[in-house]
Amino acid sequence: MDNTNLTLQVLIAAMNENDFSLVKNMNIHCDCIMANQTDNSSKGDFDIGGNSIKVINSTFVGLGANRNLALDNASADIVLFADDDLVYADDMPEGVLSAFETNPRADVILFSCTETDSEGQVVYNYAPGQGRRYMFNSLKFPTYVIAARTKSLKRKKIRFSAMFGAGSSYSFGEDTVFLADCFKAGLKVYGSDFNIGTSTKELHWFEGYTDSFFITKGAVYKCIFGKSAPVYGLHFAKKYAKMSGIDKKLIYELMEKGMEDYQKKIKTNNLHSTGL
Repeated sequence: MDNTNLTLQVLIAAMNENDFSLVKNMNIHCDCIMANQTDNSSKGDFDIGGNSIKVINSTFVGLGANRNLALDNASADIVLFADDDLVYADDMPEGVLSAFETNPRADVILFSCTETDSEGQVVYNYAPGQGRRYMFNSLKFPTYVIAARTKSLKRKKIRFSAMFGAGSSYSFGEDTVFLADCFKAGLKVYGSDFNIGTSTKELHWFEGYTDSFFITKGAVYKCIFGKSAPVYGLHFAKKYAKMSGIDKKLIYELMEKGMEDYQKKIKTNNLHSTGL
């Protein structure tokens, strides 16, 4: 593959946007696609500052479905997935493309990103480091640090599960499932020290160590690990018992409930495989 003169599109999953203020607020200085969940269906192509902005309004419900809608319409060599609370660094496009140019074997690259709280204080730095990544140490990274070669994703038919993420059956986990699918498909995943910008909402899906949290974790594990999910679930229960102060037996029982619930859902529809 020719890695010179690569093109980039930022793929934004948005809701009820009616102008281009989000693009400005996110400090996007490259082409982008906004898949906008709203009450109508329409498309528009616009030029803002020399950059192509494609807006796709749809009634699709759920984060995964709208990420897939943006991905289906992507035409650039490289796509960078985005959340609507990100503020990108001025040199983000150059940094992302440079990482792929210098890593010609990479299908997917995980980038660094700074996470802040509502007061603007740094609470976490995602830092995958340079070099090849593997499944056992990469599933913690959020969707908004993931960039990929569009052809690689489409060749392997990798999409986001419509069963996970905001507005779906399970309120989080779409990033974990997506990355696991990349590894399972044999895509080469690398890390980069380049910091793409700042995420301004700390773990906005996290509402504490609730029953729903552990049930969803069980569903995620079942989706990723299949028959081996109970083994990984036991390890998780021990780890989070120490972190949360909740009895590990109760945690595991809730995870088992999530595993069973996911198995029932997957038997009755094909949402995970189709993404819509």
